[in-house]
Amino acid sequence: MPRVTVVMPTFEQSHFIARALDSLLAQSIDDWELVIIDDGSQDATARMVLPYLQERRIRGVHLLHHTGLGQVINDGLDRACAPLVAYLPSDDVWYRDPLRELIDCLEQHPAAALAFSGVRHHYKRAAAGKIAGYRLQLVQCMHRATSLRWTTREQLESDDLCRLFWSRLREQGMFVGTGSISCEWVDHPAQRHKMMREPEGGVNSFRQRYRVNQPLRFHTTTGNAIPSHVLDGDLPKKEWFDAPLRERLSNADGEIHTVVPGRPIGLHPHTVASLAAQGVHLHFYGDFTQGQWREWIDKARALAPRHLHLHANVEQARWVDEFSRYDAGWLLAFSSANGGELRRANWDDLNYPARMATLAAAGLPMIQRRNEGAIVATQALTRCLDMCVFYDEIGELAATLRAPERMQALRDNVWRARASFTFDYHVPALETFFRSVIERASRSRAPSRSAA
Repeated sequence: MPRVTVVMPTFEQSHFIARALDSLLAQSIDDWELVIIDDGSQDATARMVLPYLQERRIRGVHLLHHTGLGQVINDGLDRACAPLVAYLPSDDVWYRDPLRELIDCLEQHPAAALAFSGVRHHYKRAAAGKIAGYRLQLVQCMHRATSLRWTTREQLESDDLCRLFWSRLREQGMFVGTGSISCEWVDHPAQRHKMMREPEGGVNSFRQRYRVNQPLRFHTTTGNAIPSHVLDGDLPKKEWFDAPLRERLSNADGEIHTVVPGRPIGLHPHTVASLAAQGVHLHFYGDFTQGQWREWIDKARALAPRHLHLHANVEQARWVDEFSRYDAGWLLAFSSANGGELRRANWDDLNYPARMATLAAAGLPMIQRRNEGAIVATQALTRCLDMCVFYDEIGELAATLRAPERMQALRDNVWRARASFTFDYHVPALETFFRSVIERASRSRAPSRSAA
């Protein structure tokens, strides 16, 4: 078994590939194998590679169509036999010792997942590790064999190698450097990242170069910023908020009444029972949703027959009249697991549920589980506006719901902020944004005037 598998991705670089192959053959160690994956080249690549295939350590694979960098590398990894993997793109070049130095570095650091060398770049510049403004390049790197695979074109095309692979590999161990300049990241006009990056490249240049016909999720680390303004088009009209408040049910029976206008996510039947034990009622709205949650309803009713109440859908014009009778309304009751790391966040963490506007219309404080240290959009917003009852335990929640001064303060805060939950409130900012985009586009299209 060889000590290291070298993966060489190539696409129409017939003028470079012989130099790359010769640099591998000139290495100070010879215990390696090479897998060349030709990603659908239509130039002279096959003819240039053919003589090298006489070497027993070199294997070549030619793909009929261009599949993208991630898939090509994955094909090479699937064919690798060695416990270590290095990369030699066909337009780059190694000096005499990178394989030996990278192997030695990984042996000296058994906890490391990847070793990297220094690199020469952009004619005669050099970097001991990452090149300023770039990620670690393939030609610099060697890592231990892993079941991880590179992100493919179906998922994302990017010039950011961290997004494609390095960031996930880093979770398996640290990255360590040799400190030696032992390779060159060759600068030329047809480099992949140049085909992707504006202003010289871009999505159309990339498609043309690599003959891509399928839709792409396309990301580059540089380019022209696109003006953006995000607004939920489903926010309700302000007219639906214009109605008098009703007297609360709790004023009549002395018990707490809460409402969930939609799916009772996170409110398990035993949670409803715990609420009932504290004298807290749950009013569940939505005919269709109730049909989907029939088993949940049966279990919750068996545990809390007097405290679970079912109601039909309520049209928008009656939101205030119907829901203002309650003491508070439920958002989604979930425990976040993202630990404050945005990449781990899921839909529940980042979603503003539509019911927020419904509850705001009725002037209701909102209820949600406390998720300290996590990134949760509803928590951040309602905490900023101070309009939410946060809880860890049901007993704590019930105590807050029965604290008249605190609940009145929350109701006052909701009332002050409720207009911001209408679409109309955001129209001036949206109009300003549209006008700024139009003005910017007009300036860019205006003919230049030559100096007199």
